[in-house]
Amino acid sequence: MLIPFIFYRVIGIIVKEWNNTNPMPVMVFIHGESYDSGSGNVYDGSVLASFGEVIVVTVNYRLGVLGFLSTGDGTASGNYATLDQIAALHWLKENIESFNGDKQRVTLFGHGHGAALVNLLLVSPVTKDGTLFQRAILQSGSALSSWSVANDPIGCTHQLALSVNCSIDDSQDLIKCLRNKTFSDLVKNAPKPPKYFSCFAPVIDGKNIIPKSVEELIKKPVSMFSNADLMFGITKNEAYSYFDQEDVENGISEEKKEKMLRTYVHNRFQFHRQKVYEILDHHYAEWSKKTTPKNRRDSLLELLSDGQYIAPLLKVGQLHAKTGNTYFYYFTYTSQSDEKGKLSGGDELPYIFGAPLVDGIQPFSTSSYSKSERMLSEAVMRYWTNFAKSGDPNKPVKQESVHGGRVINRFMDLNWPKYEEEEQKYIHIGRRPNVKEYYRGQKISVWLELLPKIHKPDNCSPEHHRLDNSNNMSTYDEPDRLFHFTDVFPSPPPVPPITPPPKSHSPSTNGGPSTPSANGYNVEYANDLSTGTTPDYAMDDRRTTTGTNSQRDSSSAVKEGESIVPLSITVAVGCSLLFLNILIFAGVYYQRERMKKSRREKDDMDEIKLSRKIEKESNKIGGVSGVGSMGGGMGGSSIGGPETVSLMSTPPTQSSPTRQAQHNNPSNNSSKQNPSKIPASQAYSYSALPTTSSSPLHRASNTPSSTLDHPTKGSSPSRKVIPNAIKSKDSMESGKKSHRSSGIDQANNAITIV
Repeated sequence: MLIPFIFYRVIGIIVKEWNNTNPMPVMVFIHGESYDSGSGNVYDGSVLASFGEVIVVTVNYRLGVLGFLSTGDGTASGNYATLDQIAALHWLKENIESFNGDKQRVTLFGHGHGAALVNLLLVSPVTKDGTLFQRAILQSGSALSSWSVANDPIGCTHQLALSVNCSIDDSQDLIKCLRNKTFSDLVKNAPKPPKYFSCFAPVIDGKNIIPKSVEELIKKPVSMFSNADLMFGITKNEAYSYFDQEDVENGISEEKKEKMLRTYVHNRFQFHRQKVYEILDHHYAEWSKKTTPKNRRDSLLELLSDGQYIAPLLKVGQLHAKTGNTYFYYFTYTSQSDEKGKLSGGDELPYIFGAPLVDGIQPFSTSSYSKSERMLSEAVMRYWTNFAKSGDPNKPVKQESVHGGRVINRFMDLNWPKYEEEEQKYIHIGRRPNVKEYYRGQKISVWLELLPKIHKPDNCSPEHHRLDNSNNMSTYDEPDRLFHFTDVFPSPPPVPPITPPPKSHSPSTNGGPSTPSANGYNVEYANDLSTGTTPDYAMDDRRTTTGTNSQRDSSSAVKEGESIVPLSITVAVGCSLLFLNILIFAGVYYQRERMKKSRREKDDMDEIKLSRKIEKESNKIGGVSGVGSMGGGMGGSSIGGPETVSLMSTPPTQSSPTRQAQHNNPSNNSSKQNPSKIPASQAYSYSALPTTSSSPLHRASNTPSSTLDHPTKGSSPSRKVIPNAIKSKDSMESGKKSHRSSGIDQANNAITIV
């Protein structure tokens, strides 16, 4: 007997009537058709609960605008859907024991967008204590896919507000206006995101729910992600939703394939687009098959499935395998009742919920199933419920389903190995289940190894990173859902003034922190909150959406202008310091030259004063001509002869500059002595020649080599003409240097004592 319980249309609990007193494990399913539609109520977990002896819980949460709208501040923080799920888990923690449930064995499982939500709960700090759940199953989705988080939540909110005539100048007024609109108006006017991204989706809020990028949160050892057991898996056709029904039935042309691939590369990659396009086109070309429309469709479907679902999920599994128990499955079984050529995702869901055992169950088809499909469903349910009980899909209950006839249960002897970082073993669930390793290693390595090495910024021009013929919109699929080229490669903004202008705040904010784009591209409304590095496999473009057009372009220019202000300030300050240094140098140089000029003027004045003093002294010394008669009386000869007089009568202005210090020379004082008391041997003779010790004429009264002959008794002394006494330029220069170095002693340059 199965008893359904519905509480406030949020939680549905399906419990098998169970006589055993042991508490049962709890499996919480989070639906995920999309972030805009779906319901947990449509999933009937009664067969799964009965067969696996577990409690199955389905959860509803707010969707679309009501579940994820964000203004980037405290007015509307977004992540209301995630808060609904957390509230449901808290309720289960407090009440599940009343349903004989084990609150220590709670497993979350979800498909598609629901798997991404489970992944976000795994890494959220809110669940790190491990009391809300202990295990998780990710089916065809992860939080590392480009669509898993909102690309530009604030931009989407502004587009919606403008579409319903609400002001975006103030966040509180904006939210108040939106609350007065009907739900149908909000849904009808919700903007479309760029293709392969989401608009109203979980938000990196910078707070408690999703504070950082998912990859940063995954690497934190204290998160629930590191401690929980994880099972994850994929199916063959994950990206079917990107094709319309005509493409599914008839295939696609070469032109359509090129358009879809160009759109994908343009939106998902930012650098070296043409090279990325050529790499993907080459690796996913059908080299061994005939080129047909359906083969083209299949190759492109495989490419998009790998890029949008499989590679991101494998990245999550590889990161988890480093720290915890990890199991990976690949489901390829296609129901015999499916229409030929039909593509669908979630192929494993009917088998997980036991639809073949009752010939169909809501929401799956009611077509009849074969015995092999019933056995497959039992095997899948056994794996899922075993994992919920023990964290190991192989135990505690072994595979033992037998339906008789020629149907063989190939799962009975099959052991599902752990997925480890080195061997990467997994189970292939299909018509012939088996264990394999390194799932499509060559093509997955393109996404996880090759493209991350190529997709890096460099010094190339913006044109290099464009696709060939990038401005031709007819070469893209759904060009209205492209990122703006002007946002990717904006024109250089004008150089701002040295003083930065006031920072332009988002009209939607009230001084609170803004929320950046989930994929890292800071738009008009974003602040400095870091969203971390781009995941290796998810080279998301850092741009805004298309729908904003002129408003977003202008806001992007404002942001770009602001972003260059710090650099301009740095350049301006550097130039100012350089100019200041030049002024200081010029001032020092000017002061130095001024001091030199002052010293030269002072020297000239001293020279003039000295020359005048020499002239006065010369006039005084002119009376010494009487010394000759006195000397004649003493020696019978006159010293003041014509030669001496002619030397002394030389005008001061024509004398050598070496006479500048003559007025301080002590020898001048001796000239004022009484001539009658001067011996004949020390009588004065005047010459303009230098009188240093090496000079030809110097005091020689006691030296045999005197420049004058000693007078004999009764004869007059006479001047001996010495050729070296000729005034030369060298002697003048020597006298000039000697004067500047010795000052007073060089006064004898003008008067020589003999």
